[in-house]
Amino acid sequence: MRITTVVFAFGLFTGFLVYAAEIKPGSVDDPSSFDTTWHKVSYDRRFGALPLNGSVENEHIPWADSYWPMQRGGMAYRWREFQDGSPEASEPASVRKKRFFQVHRYSRAELLRMAPGERSRVVSNLSPLEKYSLLIGDYDYKLVNKFLDSGDAALSSWQGYCHAWAPVSLHYPEPNPATAINADGIEIDFGSSDIKAVMISSYAERVKVSFNSFINGIGRRIGNVFKRIGGSTVQDPDATFVGQRCTKRFLYPTTKIKNGREVFSDYGDPAGIADSYYRQVVESFRNKALALRYFPEGGPAPTDPGFVQKVMANKEDPACRDVNAGAFHIVIGNQLGLNREGFLIDKTRDVEVWNQPVFRYDSQVLEWSGPEAGASPGTARMVRVKTRLFFADDTDYGWAFWFPTLPALFGLQSPFLSEYDRYQKFLIREGDQTEPGNYPEGILDYADYEYKLDLDRDGVILGGEWITFDRPDFLWLFRKTGFTGDYAKLNSIYHPVQLPDDIELRF
Repeated sequence: MRITTVVFAFGLFTGFLVYAAEIKPGSVDDPSSFDTTWHKVSYDRRFGALPLNGSVENEHIPWADSYWPMQRGGMAYRWREFQDGSPEASEPASVRKKRFFQVHRYSRAELLRMAPGERSRVVSNLSPLEKYSLLIGDYDYKLVNKFLDSGDAALSSWQGYCHAWAPVSLHYPEPNPATAINADGIEIDFGSSDIKAVMISSYAERVKVSFNSFINGIGRRIGNVFKRIGGSTVQDPDATFVGQRCTKRFLYPTTKIKNGREVFSDYGDPAGIADSYYRQVVESFRNKALALRYFPEGGPAPTDPGFVQKVMANKEDPACRDVNAGAFHIVIGNQLGLNREGFLIDKTRDVEVWNQPVFRYDSQVLEWSGPEAGASPGTARMVRVKTRLFFADDTDYGWAFWFPTLPALFGLQSPFLSEYDRYQKFLIREGDQTEPGNYPEGILDYADYEYKLDLDRDGVILGGEWITFDRPDFLWLFRKTGFTGDYAKLNSIYHPVQLPDDIELRF
């Protein structure tokens, strides 16, 4: 646990708090939590033994997809009908409810009465779970209704199924499109993202129990047991975590120019912001919010006289200081550098949970120094490190649904380029950028982190402190599971993309 000690100055980063950064055995930040019966590891904690870069094998690079917002019914969303972005996020919940929840579901008799051409058109526009329901002969759409019941048109736009997408994309190579014929002779075309969505659905409930217990503070994994607060102890759960979830709001959107007007567009990119500078970011947001009469969702209101102080207090909540920087470096160095195995992070520091599957890192040593105030007991040296962490991105634009992302990376087909060009024009029209990007956004992304590590005389990492504002909230792993039960038929349509052995991934 990190506790406040004193204030000190370091180069440009002045006036920020130093926290006791020791990684205590059995604490929420102990990397040993990643050692389970289903994930046996023994992490090397010596800084010099950990590579400064590492990656999973090409075939294990996770794939991008939508996070399937719950306000549209998750994987019951008919994505082919909505290919121009997501303006519905700003529409009233009553409108979204009609568009996504109160839609006509086709009966077996209706589909069989249709002419082949009409039926093909209708089926191709169905949601992934509707298509899969037809494949397994479920004309009552039980799986569809299950996810519709879990969703709500009034939920926040960020809430979705990234908690299921992130692990399944690490565990299984990206699927190719497939065509199947059900027992009634109905031909069903599954796009790559249709199959991804069903794979995500198969993980959703399994992840939910372990994941929600953790993020909602219901229980905590200690060693190889999961202790439920006020309840039973479960042996070796399916998910394990390093760090803890922040439940406070202190991240707010920034403004952009749209149609000649300044509007709040999306959450600000904290890249490059020193932790000590964040008070100025919050003050700037408050001033703009008051001028534009903008009231964010959750957290203190900008009209509150104590807004800045309350936001900063939220940021300094013990659970919101996020995973220990030393634990973070131990995990990336062992998981990716030595074992070439990915893991999962909640990328967003505050109350929102944005899960991402991590597959690569590149670190560089910036500076060595002696022990400083607040360093872990036994620290002999400190090293300042900058790390770029790569992960698959979750997106919400049409082109990402159409094509497997890895073939798109290694050989951009003309249909992909056409769809990507339309996506770029959408971004320009919406005011998010002024010219088309040179790299296919929404496939892979990265974050830059800077931190200090506390080392003992043998170079063992004792703990660490963050310098950048940006950092993961927590790290986690989930046990790989197969497609069984309601999802057993997935095995007949899941065909992974095959990559040539000599392909070199370029970033």
